[in-house]
Amino acid sequence: MTHQIFKNLGYHKDFYLNGKYVGHHKLETYNGKCGYASKKNLIANTDIIIDKSLNKKFVIKQGQHYTTQIIPLCGRLIGTQKEKLNLLANSRLNF
Repeated sequence: MTHQIFKNLGYHKDFYLNGKYVGHHKLETYNGKCGYASKKNLIANTDIIIDKSLNKKFVIKQGQHYTTQIIPLCGRLIGTQKEKLNLLANSRLNF
């Protein structure tokens, strides 16, 4: 049994049109590559509705070329304050 010390808060899938950021989808789980390695160039088969900001939506129309990229959201350490400090103190590299 493994002891988890870090809680991941999820991922988000960024959407770009012509190199410009247009919105995102939030993902709870993801098991693939993240960051630049996850970049994909796609063509929309149907209209795609994505979140742009707080209550605004953006539509990628059918047939448009777009790019996606998966980015991990920040997480947090699990445990008491003493356990967190011990983990951080013991994780430093000596040069």
